[in-house]
Amino acid sequence: MFRGLHFSVSGTTLLEDDPFEYALGGFDVPRNVRAVEKDGIPMVVRYGTEVSPLEAEVTVLVASHTTVPVPDIYGVFSEPSDRTAATITYIVEERISGANLRAALPTLDDTARETVAQELRTIV
Repeated sequence: MFRGLHFSVSGTTLLEDDPFEYALGGFDVPRNVRAVEKDGIPMVVRYGTEVSPLEAEVTVLVASHTTVPVPDIYGVFSEPSDRTAATITYIVEERISGANLRAALPTLDDTARETVAQELRTIV
């Protein structure tokens, strides 16, 4: 529960793979990413034992010091896992419309991929 809002493990899975084994840069990062809607507001909930509140802090930092488009953070909370002794952290954030890069990249030609790569270099 966060500020009177109840979230359950429902919604649309946003990762194509097994959500608990999302490969990121060659590393397995146990997490779920779900699209949910509460009171007509589309949101994304990232959660898992390897999700850190620091991810939300970095997002807020990037938003306040750059022009990089990042989602607004609505809330962060943690609770003990029912399955393990670990803690599960939840990050509730704005759902930004559009295609994600992972889905769009295979559809782009070489020129478009180079443009995206250059934009990412500039941001990073």
